[in-house]
Formats: sequence, structure tokens, C-alpha cells
Amino acid sequence: MARHELIGKFAPELFGLYRQWWVHGLAEYFPNYYRPNKIALQPVCHAFLDDKSDGEPYPHIHAVCWVPAALVAGFEQWSDKAWPNFDKLDIRPADETHEHLANTVRYASKYHAKWVLHDSAFELRASFP
Repeated sequence: MARHELIGKFAPELFGLYRQWWVHGLAEYFPNYYRPNKIALQPVCHAFLDDKSDGEPYPHIHAVCWVPAALVAGFEQWSDKAWPNFDKLDIRPADETHEHLANTVRYASKYHAKWVLHDSAFELRASFP
């Protein structure tokens, strides 16, 4: 429980940095993303905190982003750039099969799933926009 509380303390800072990365990207590859008529066309991202595992910093974020086909090329080009606030960005396209998408979401949210019925579960995930 103490480890979980420690991870929860990192949540606002990590999600704040991730939100900056996400919004910066929208501004770069999706012009005028903030306009009301473009909100429905924005990519959707669900981000989850994760605990330490081999070769990954502690704690870190896993995210699943649904990017409309018209924005994929711009997203890929932008996401290849280095971001100074992150040690490593590992971005991979997901196979569009039902099974692969389900496994991707399950993996991204594996730590959250341990706490989903706990009062602090909301601290372990964020959705964008």
C-alpha cells in the first residue's frame, strides 16, 4: 500500500508532463485542433501509470492513443522527435485486430487494474483530450 501511495504522489506531475506532450503534438500535427468543429476529430488517448518493471523507469506512463487515419502520418512524424521531459518514448502502432487491441489496452492498464476498485484508482489514469 505504501508503494501504491508513493506512485499516486507522482501522478499529477507525470500526467501534467504527458498532457504537455499531448497538447504540443496536437498543435503541431493537427492545426486548429481547439476549434469546436474539430474536437470530434481529435485523437483520443488513455494514459495509465505503471509500476517499475525491467528496464523501465519508476513510475512511468503507458498510453493507448487512437489516432484518426488522416492524422497518422503527422502523428508518427511528430512522435519520433525527442521530448526533453521524458527519458524514453516508445511508440508502436497497434495491430487493428480485436485481440491485439484488447491485449494492448490490458497491458497498458495492468497496474490500474490492480487498484480499479480502490478509492485512488482515478489517480492512476487520465484521458485526453
